[in-house]
Amino acid sequence: MSIVQDLSLEFFSAHEGALFSVAGSDGMVLRLAAVQPAGMPGYGRAQAFSLMFEGPAQPRLEQATIRLSNDAAGEFDIFVVPVGANADLTRYQAVFN
Repeated sequence: MSIVQDLSLEFFSAHEGALFSVAGSDGMVLRLAAVQPAGMPGYGRAQAFSLMFEGPAQPRLEQATIRLSNDAAGEFDIFVVPVGANADLTRYQAVFN
C-alpha cells in the first residue's frame, strides 16, 4: 500500500464514511465520520479543515500520531486527539490548519 502525500480537504471528503485500520493496534478500525472546513479564509493554509473519526469505546487511543490505512485511500500518518466518548464509541479529531 502506498503512502498518501496529498492530505487535503478534497482527499478526505472523498473518503468520508470509510473505515480505516489503525496500524499496530491489533485490529482497531476508525470510521471517518465527518470532514469539516474550518479556519478563516486567507489565513494560514489554503483550506483549513478538521476530521472526526469514531472508534470503539475500548480500547481507547491516546493523543498521538497514528498510521491509518484503507484499501481505496492508501495509508498515512495523522495526529489524532480523543475529544469525546460514551458507552458505545470514542471520537477523535485531527485538525489541519
